[in-house]
Amino acid sequence: DPAAAPDGSIYFAVKKGDRIARFDPKSRRFQEWDVPAGTLPNGVVVAADGKVIFGGFGNGTINELDPSTGKLRAYRTPSSGSAPYTLMLDAQGHAWFTERKTGNVGKLDRSKGKITEYRVGDGPYGVALDKLGNVWVSRKSADMFAKVDPKTGTVTELYMGLGSQPRRCAVAQDGMLWVSLYGTG
Repeated sequence: DPAAAPDGSIYFAVKKGDRIARFDPKSRRFQEWDVPAGTLPNGVVVAADGKVIFGGFGNGTINELDPSTGKLRAYRTPSSGSAPYTLMLDAQGHAWFTERKTGNVGKLDRSKGKITEYRVGDGPYGVALDKLGNVWVSRKSADMFAKVDPKTGTVTELYMGLGSQPRRCAVAQDGMLWVSLYGTG
């Protein structure tokens, strides 16, 4: 899951190596930061302030790396064994993420250091945010899409068809929601 930074560099997780890496296309050099053993980093995004946010698939954390200092701040999810997977930032800089093993989607309010979880059901995989602030979550193992209204916490579902296995999703500039159906190609 590579993520582009405002300066054009690319960050990515070295999951089994417990590292976050940065590639600078101008200098063609790599830089790496170690994270605690067992973190299994996943789902990298870069915030407007340049901090790198990523999930700790192995230790149930959302992490914030300041690449200028190397400081790492970890936020533990309320649900144990959550396995944060795919991340997305909203307009306020909050990190939204799927929790593969708990059936939740979470929101980290970075300014308060608080995580809120919403139960969406088994198999949350991808996450996207629409222009109205709704959070869309693909549920690969359930052949479903879930929509979370963060103002009310209401979750609604959209069945995608038997064996569809919706996986990654994105919202286009015009507001159209796109999803890849892994199971049906």
